[in-house]
Amino acid sequence: MLKVVGPVEPPIGGEEAGVLVLVALRGGLPYLVLTRRSRNLGRHPGEVSFPGGMRHPEDMDLAVTAVREAREELGLEGEVRVLGGLPATSTMVTGVRMVPVVAVVEDPSFRPNEAEVDEVLEVPLEEVLRPEAFLPGEVLGISTYTFFAASNLVWGATARILKGLADAVAGSGPSGSRVGSSS
Repeated sequence: MLKVVGPVEPPIGGEEAGVLVLVALRGGLPYLVLTRRSRNLGRHPGEVSFPGGMRHPEDMDLAVTAVREAREELGLEGEVRVLGGLPATSTMVTGVRMVPVVAVVEDPSFRPNEAEVDEVLEVPLEEVLRPEAFLPGEVLGISTYTFFAASNLVWGATARILKGLADAVAGSGPSGSRVGSSS
């Protein structure tokens, strides 16, 4: 499925977070799992993001962080197979350095934590892989890639990670033409 996925590398500088780029296989078809964050959260309320969060001292690495946080946010159970990582990225608004951890789970069920997640979005991987899926745009005065997932605007760090995943699957490696650096 992925042609280019490296090891899970720690970020350099800033607060550390791990996000799970979760590929859910349903009937053999791959879907990416995103969340629309609760509007009551202090950071990035109402935005579309990957499940994930800040590293805890007891987390062995950021892959553990990403999986732990996805289990907490999504109520995810079962075996999660970690494939590797994509290049770290940071959010301009909060300055958090995120490491995207790519993983696969078969036929997951979700019981989202309502305090953190308003909605779980499953986006067919083929939608992310379309060359025209990512458009340059401006959100909150910041230049960024934009992507629409089930009519939800995805931008900033989440859109950059999706673009990096699409580039990795296409075999072109991490995106060389970064637009903006925020979320």
